[in-house]
Amino acid sequence: LSTRAPGHIGARHVLAGTVTEVRGEGPHHDLVGVDVGGAVLLARVARDATQALGIRGGLPVWALLTAVSVGGRAL
Repeated sequence: LSTRAPGHIGARHVLAGTVTEVRGEGPHHDLVGVDVGGAVLLARVARDATQALGIRGGLPVWALLTAVSVGGRAL
């Protein structure tokens, strides 16, 4: 996740969205929900990155995807 619109990067799939929730997942990670046009993506983020970026509900973010498919659907 990025809190600024990314530029000059290799990731080809960049989706703008809004953080819907942040919940702890184990001792070192958070699970961050991001609403992207009505679909909610889940991102596993290192807790220190969540804190450093100030990620919280309602924050606009950009999800950078390097996968070739999500949920069995080609991107």
